Amino acid sequence: MRIVSLYRHTTVTPVTRKGCKSPMIVHCRDGLERSIVLDLPEENQYGASFWNSDEESLLQVGKLSIKKFRAHQNHPSFEIMSVLITHEDGATLQVSQFLFKNWQRQDVSPSECDVLDLIFMAHLYNESAVTPETLKGFKSPVVVHCSDGLQRSMVFCTVDIGISSISNRGKVNLYSIVSNLRKERYNCLYDANDYGMCYLLLYYYCMFYM
Repeated sequence: MRIVSLYRHTTVTPVTRKGCKSPMIVHCRDGLERSIVLDLPEENQYGASFWNSDEESLLQVGKLSIKKFRAHQNHPSFEIMSVLITHEDGATLQVSQFLFKNWQRQDVSPSECDVLDLIFMAHLYNESAVTPETLKGFKSPVVVHCSDGLQRSMVFCTVDIGISSISNRGKVNLYSIVSNLRKERYNCLYDANDYGMCYLLLYYYCMFYM
C-alpha cells in the first residue's frame, strides 16, 4: 500500500504492473511529497530491487530520473528513504518514502502500535514540510492504494480519519466514516476482519495515546 501526499499543482499517474509494486510516475512542478509503501517489492524484471534501503540507486522512467538514497531513519516496523525525482525540463520533486515492513499478508495483522506509529510519523513529516512560496495556501491531498485499494489502504484511511475526528471533536463515528469512504471506493473494507481492525486500532489509540 502506498500513501502519496502531493500538492495540487502536481499530476500523478499511478502505475501498476502484475507482480511489481512500481514507483509512482510523477509529472511534477517543484514541490514536496510523502510516500508510504506497505508492500515489500518483489524481485522482477521491473527493478523492484531499486527500493533496497541499504543502497543508493537510480531509475530512468521516460522523462523522469528517479534517485533513491539510503534509508536515513530506521524504525522497527518501517524505513524512511529520500527520493529525488527530476524531469528532463529541470523540475524536481523531493519525496520521503516510508517502507512499512510489518503488513505483508492480509490475513496477518500488524501490531496496533506499529500502525499508529506509522500514521503519527507520516503526520509529523507532513506538518514539518516546508511549502514552496509558489504553493502557499495549497493543502496537500493524500492518495492511498494497496493491492486492490479496498483493504489495507482503507484501514489506514479509516483510522487516520477517525483519529482526526477524536482529536477535533472528542468522538468518532466509524460507521459514518466507512459509509462515506464507500461512496468513493465501492465495497471497501468488505472483509469483517478489516472492519474489526479499524475498531481495534481506534480503541487502542483512545486507551494508550490520549
